[in-house]
Amino acid sequence: MEFEKKSLKEKQYYQYLDVIRILSCVAVFLYHLGYLPGGFLAVNIFFVLSGYLAYISMHSNRKQSIKDYYIKRLKSIYLPLVVVTFLSLFAISFLHNYSWLNLKPETFSVLFGYNNFWQLGASLNYFSRHIDSPFMHLWYISILLQFDLVFPFLYKLFETVKNNDNKESEIIVTFLVIVLSFLGFYFFSIKDGMMMAYYNTLFRIFAIFFGIFLAIIHCNNINLLPEELKKNKRPIYIFCFYSVLLLIMFIKIDAANRLFQFSMFVSSIISCRLIDYACCVNSDNKSWVTNVIKKIAALTYLIYLVQYPVIFMFQYTSMPIFVKTILIVIITILISIVINYAVSFVNYKKRDIKKIFVFMLIALLCGHGIYVFLASQDYTQEMKELEKQLDANQKLIEAKKEAYAQKLEEQRLELDSKLALIEEDINNLESLVSELPIVGIGDSVMLGAVKNLYELFPNGYFDAQVSRSTWTVNSLLQEIAANNMLGDPVVINMGANGDCSEACKDAIMATLGDRKVFWLTNTNDETLYVNDTLKEYAQKYDNLYILDWYDISLGHDDYFYADGIHLTIPGRAAYAQTVYDAVYKVYYEEYTQKTETTIKEYENTIKNKYEFFGNDLLLSSYQYIINDFIDSKFNINSSYNYNTLRDELISRYKASSLSSRIVLVLDSSFRMTEKQFKELASALKDTSIVLVYLNKDFNYNKVQTIDFNNDIIDNKDYLISDAVHLSEKGSKALGAKIIEQLRDTEE
Repeated sequence: MEFEKKSLKEKQYYQYLDVIRILSCVAVFLYHLGYLPGGFLAVNIFFVLSGYLAYISMHSNRKQSIKDYYIKRLKSIYLPLVVVTFLSLFAISFLHNYSWLNLKPETFSVLFGYNNFWQLGASLNYFSRHIDSPFMHLWYISILLQFDLVFPFLYKLFETVKNNDNKESEIIVTFLVIVLSFLGFYFFSIKDGMMMAYYNTLFRIFAIFFGIFLAIIHCNNINLLPEELKKNKRPIYIFCFYSVLLLIMFIKIDAANRLFQFSMFVSSIISCRLIDYACCVNSDNKSWVTNVIKKIAALTYLIYLVQYPVIFMFQYTSMPIFVKTILIVIITILISIVINYAVSFVNYKKRDIKKIFVFMLIALLCGHGIYVFLASQDYTQEMKELEKQLDANQKLIEAKKEAYAQKLEEQRLELDSKLALIEEDINNLESLVSELPIVGIGDSVMLGAVKNLYELFPNGYFDAQVSRSTWTVNSLLQEIAANNMLGDPVVINMGANGDCSEACKDAIMATLGDRKVFWLTNTNDETLYVNDTLKEYAQKYDNLYILDWYDISLGHDDYFYADGIHLTIPGRAAYAQTVYDAVYKVYYEEYTQKTETTIKEYENTIKNKYEFFGNDLLLSSYQYIINDFIDSKFNINSSYNYNTLRDELISRYKASSLSSRIVLVLDSSFRMTEKQFKELASALKDTSIVLVYLNKDFNYNKVQTIDFNNDIIDNKDYLISDAVHLSEKGSKALGAKIIEQLRDTEE
């Protein structure tokens, strides 16, 4: 790390600049491993350092041509990038269970330095921690390559302007670029989302130009530090202080933090301060510590390039997280050392057999990677068609949501209407009961209260006679029925003059059919056995209600004459009211039950509808299913994994908001073991589950499965090239099969 400071005549090695590189590399590595939430901020340090060193290098070698600058950058930046890219393709070619549809266009974007813009177009989310490809981290290198392509011309322009006695212009221009670039980053990250700003070269160069700005200050001998801060070990202490500040930011500020935008700016400023203090401390080139730092720093670029492909490969292994992390670190460092050793052959003037051998071996492996690249197909158009199809289905879902909501609203309105009618009937129940065409058959007890009964039931008909026997009741009812006078309900008050047989009572109930029958007990001490017989008999009929006049009137001597049977004036009123209250109560309970039944029927209707859950597989077949299940709910989430789907289903089940019949439609990108599925099905207990799973067929007696895997085996054109998503033909076939089997199940 050599450059001229102030006088630019004496070259010095500044050890702490390499320390900055090492710390930044470690922070990014830990971020990629998922251990440091804000480790991505260390990329700003790389940017600042790159801008600083690029300017210092050009200023120190003013005689260097633009061609020489490019050659130097090709060797130091581009050659390792190419090697790591093709070695990654070589390694990935052995992952038979991985389909990388974007291999060719994404690799092309890496090799030609526009991967950051390619990722913007591909909408890859750098912060989601979901590894989509081994090259997601190379957006940073693309920005560096774009900067290196332009910077020599920019520097020459600065020099030309300065030679025209306008020395402050480069400081002003650099400052304006910093301000405008960061303002663009800030506003676009809020307006269009973080990725638009994070990957965009124009909105990230503020960090690079911070480094250029500091280099211009140093090269123009402008002293930013008071002399007292340069004495003794103060620069080292302050350097450590700023390093700790960065570490706190790495730990506390993640991509979702509301201070994210400002942290990008602040981390760039702190990087400048680190570099400024690092340049105040010279190092002894002969120290073993210095040599170790040099060797590690020389590997930081390659470690950055290699780490993500290694992490990517390890996602397909199953081992403890700690062991996996240790192996990733060790393998990354070893590969970086080997590649560094191999590519150093390009700059090595003396012949070295070992370096030649390693270089040839690496070249051979890269050759296989080149073959993988050239032989791969570009599925961009096919994926665009799939995206278009899924997008159209997503819009169809939004359109059908309104129809589904309207259907639900209609059902709710129908329920409300039924409940309103029942409520109205309940409110008018007194008049409804009074207007009933009630029929009464009785003996002298009822005869005494006929006037009171007519007052309460003016539309009724009461036939009562002295000394009437129960045996005559059926013939009386038949006669009344023959005259079309047999209304509903029917009140019977017989037994004071003796009981009749069970067959006799059966004949009475047969004549009355499904009418409500209210049969009063008697108060004749000599015939109390009749009451017990009647109560026991009533258990045979749901429409036979016993009015226990004996129990109700017990203790009310004023209700009866001396015989304890026939009614006094107060007794007649109480008798008639007892009949009215009993009828009212039964009708009230009936209406209340009708309310509960109506609500339950509605809830069962809603709960028994099919409810669909699925990822892209359900989305692709949606248009072929929806018309047959217009009143079903569709829950489609491309990001469903086992945990999120399980949590949603169990949560809904516990809240009683899950349909009793669910259909799971999941493609092979959804990872679920048979054991996990059985646990899920057991947790949902009485829920009926239909499963379509394009990864594996599960045999579980509690679940109905729709086997579409064999259909795919027999029809290769059912899948597109990624071997995950269905073609239009496959989607149509799956939709038809789901409809057929669900309808067969209903029948």
